[in-house]
Amino acid sequence: MDRIVLNTANPLVATITMGEQEFHCEFNELLRCDFPVSAWEPIPVEIPPGNSKSWYERPASKDNGFAKGSNGLIHLPLFRQSNSAPQKTYDEEILTLVAATPVLAIATRSHHIEADHSKFVASSVLLVWASRIAVVISLDGTEGVSTEGAAPHEWHLNASASMKVETAIDELLTRSKVFPSSSSQSLYVAPNCIGQHLLGQPTNPDFGTGSPWLGEWRFDNFGSLAAALSRFRPGLDDFAVHVLPSK
Repeated sequence: MDRIVLNTANPLVATITMGEQEFHCEFNELLRCDFPVSAWEPIPVEIPPGNSKSWYERPASKDNGFAKGSNGLIHLPLFRQSNSAPQKTYDEEILTLVAATPVLAIATRSHHIEADHSKFVASSVLLVWASRIAVVISLDGTEGVSTEGAAPHEWHLNASASMKVETAIDELLTRSKVFPSSSSQSLYVAPNCIGQHLLGQPTNPDFGTGSPWLGEWRFDNFGSLAAALSRFRPGLDDFAVHVLPSK
């Protein structure tokens, strides 16, 4: 399933304010947002009908209905840090785009391998819109289970109800604690410059080239992940964004 690229009519600048820090991020493309599970088949982030769906085949299967008929697919801006000053004019196209497109995304991922080599993966993506409304979408997957009576591939996707951005980190933490606390964890942020400001340089700066996830921060356990996510709380309490044309 190829990643869908949507182009804006003109370059845009998102000015994202988190507490006292201001970030200017330019973009002119929107990419389909996939869960950051690079070792697995691409699985798009979506808000499904009824907020949940399950399937029991490989994600890329043409027959499982996963890769088609999904109207709730999420697209994210392909951000790059910019010093460009935005213009001071809005137009109807920009207002429509901002209403429909998340401007901040924070994702977590962890995985677990059993003694029989069955693989389990869990990933949650926190999406924030300019309206300060947030949603957390979670994926739980099992691949390679061959025990009698069990499906070889099992996937469950669930989206939360809309919530205020101030409470979203708690929801993300709850959904991210799937495996034992000692399991390794990964964190991803779009725009990447916000992650670098709060967390320093990514552990893997080459992760996700050509995707909204432009870096990966790795942690040895859930406690370290929780500590990293806590750094986002003050900024999300005072979160604002304006999207305007680039000069």
